[in-house]
Amino acid sequence: MPSAFEDVVRRVIWELDRSGKLIPVDSLQNSSSFRPYSLLRRKPPSSWFWKPRYSSVNLSIKDILEPDVPVPDLERGSTIHICDNTDGKVQGKVEVAVPGQGKIAGGAAVSGSSSTSMNLCTLSVNPNTWDHMQQERRLRQPEHKILQELRSRRDDVYVVKEVVQIQQEVVVSCTRKLEGSGQCALPAAMCLKVCGQPWALPDPMTAAGVGEARPTSQGAGISRAGFFPDPSRRSHSSILDQNQSFPKAELATTNGKPVPSTQPKPMPITLNPEHSPEPVSIPQGDGEGHFSQENTVTIPAGSIIAFRVAQLVIDTDWSIFHFPDKKQRTFPPPSTGSQPQHTFSLSSVLGLIHERFRLLTDSVSEKWEITEDFQGLRTEVEAGSAELQKMERDLRQQLLLNLEKILCDPSALEDLEALLAQGLCGARQVKPLHGPADDILECLVLPSRMLVPELAAPVFYLLGALSALSETQQQLLAKLLDKGDLSTQLELVDHLLEQSTPWQKQSDVSLPPRLSESNWGEEAPSWTLLEECGLELQVGAPQIHWEPQAQGPTCALYASLALLSGLSRESC
Repeated sequence: MPSAFEDVVRRVIWELDRSGKLIPVDSLQNSSSFRPYSLLRRKPPSSWFWKPRYSSVNLSIKDILEPDVPVPDLERGSTIHICDNTDGKVQGKVEVAVPGQGKIAGGAAVSGSSSTSMNLCTLSVNPNTWDHMQQERRLRQPEHKILQELRSRRDDVYVVKEVVQIQQEVVVSCTRKLEGSGQCALPAAMCLKVCGQPWALPDPMTAAGVGEARPTSQGAGISRAGFFPDPSRRSHSSILDQNQSFPKAELATTNGKPVPSTQPKPMPITLNPEHSPEPVSIPQGDGEGHFSQENTVTIPAGSIIAFRVAQLVIDTDWSIFHFPDKKQRTFPPPSTGSQPQHTFSLSSVLGLIHERFRLLTDSVSEKWEITEDFQGLRTEVEAGSAELQKMERDLRQQLLLNLEKILCDPSALEDLEALLAQGLCGARQVKPLHGPADDILECLVLPSRMLVPELAAPVFYLLGALSALSETQQQLLAKLLDKGDLSTQLELVDHLLEQSTPWQKQSDVSLPPRLSESNWGEEAPSWTLLEECGLELQVGAPQIHWEPQAQGPTCALYASLALLSGLSRESC
């Protein structure tokens, strides 16, 4: 479940801005990295359906410009006071009784509360300030080393132009309580004692073995069909057992002729009323338990909880784009020089894969076309998954094993994604990496160290989807991969994205019983994966409240689950 900081940030942004332009800070630790004039980086998206996260580069715009003079002052907005108190409880009971077989009853209650009160204000850069700075300042020469690195990685650079800041220290308190109880009552086990002495199983060849028994020195228990020996020899009675089989009768012979048994003649069984079974109380049981958790987080004054950005464009000079085009890049493409430059298009590669898959399977599907809806997302994912499933089983298992490892190492995941981007865009040899990232890379290169586009492109697409997820989601996916089954989570996200179309509108999506019976609740992996996407979930009536802002993270989650499941699936 989200941290107390994340939870309060989402609720505050919901009150301030529902357009999605305010970007929430994902953790208290990062709240100081998104101040006005700070530079951020973001990788170009590998798909239209999601956007990578912003990351700080620990630089301000003044660090890359000259002369080195302080940045202009900020504009402070009016103070906004927000008080948010939440208290809720959900409880339920169930009782199942079957005549003659007992009764089971249980109940559970979940409650939670949170309390937050804070004063906020906005700090922003006046739009005219950017014009003045462009006239008075130039790019520093030589170019800052971090800019050189970002240029080589083909990352885009943004500058923070507005923030939402907490004016006074805030204490956020969240409480969760779980209570449960249960009762059961089962039929009494009926026991009988044979008067006088224990009795052995009658010969099944006489009188069908009913109503007669031979005395024996061993204990004998009674079943509804007759008698059976008690192998434990610990008592003269036994709990009813309908599964016990009769032993096969054996007769002694001499020269092939039966010999009369020396055992006493079987005699009728009699039950002494004085030893008749005593009434036995019906076994009953009950239990109860509770769990309580309270989180308290102190947010220091001056912390940033949300921000807006503008794109920085660097060519011969620098400029700021407040409303950049989707194709706008920070750095211009490198000059081709004497060698032709290879231009990589992930969509084109996936399109070729899709077309080849269609021909191989004699499919009559329509021509490759990506629409900005769930069908378009499915088309992208199926194209990448089809190519990955053609890999040998051992190679796919190796990929899965190492993907599980780099999901717990965000820096390794980032380095591998950047290297694949460079290799696919530049059509050049790729250098080795270290650890699991290098093991993945070795599955995608030729002996010449050139990438195989048909393999590298789908993996690059998968890494882009994984990078768009939160760290909590990445670690949870690693645990699920270790267990080896993602089908339940994939089916749930598939249902959500299909039923919430069109994604631009709010809606409530109900879950069918097969998806909510055993995989729903605050402790379930699916719950955490979806909650981290910014969705509101309900327990009582299994339901998900869809928000347009959740489209990117949810689509990235779907692509991650689908491609990882495809790698683990047996080839057809």
